[in-house]
Amino acid sequence: MKIGEKYFKTPFLIASSDLISTKEQAEEVVKYGENLIGSIIWKTTTLEPKEGYKQPIVCDFYNGFLVASGMKNLGIHKTILEIKDFKKKFPDQSVILSIASVNFDNPEKEFAEMAMLVRDIPIDGIELNLSCPHQVSGEKYKTELLAQSPEMVGKITKTVKDIIN
Repeated sequence: MKIGEKYFKTPFLIASSDLISTKEQAEEVVKYGENLIGSIIWKTTTLEPKEGYKQPIVCDFYNGFLVASGMKNLGIHKTILEIKDFKKKFPDQSVILSIASVNFDNPEKEFAEMAMLVRDIPIDGIELNLSCPHQVSGEKYKTELLAQSPEMVGKITKTVKDIIN
């Protein structure tokens, strides 16, 4: 499997979740599945840290679970440090960073700022989180997802791509 000019060892990707937001958590994943993991998709981060929702955030929902953390994350600056420390120990492990904007007045600007901050760190890709319904906590039941606007998806994707290339 290929991303840019790099190949994944396997097509098995560890999805972005609350379980992959620190270097210690990522190290545990690699410890148990180093030769199995194509890439780790780091927990979605925002420009500033977010507390997320209070517990419980997991609900047994018939044949599966519903998880709603409210985009709890360390913020982009702390996340960058966590990834750099992790990559020092595991330089060959592919990492994709998931980023999201909580600025619905100008999400393109916030994505651009995060892209500038991460373009020179040792990651193998960026995931644009455009579809999380928990981006703006005060609007959690009426938020329009960025992914619902093809025009906005195009603008954000082009902006980030132009910065990281």
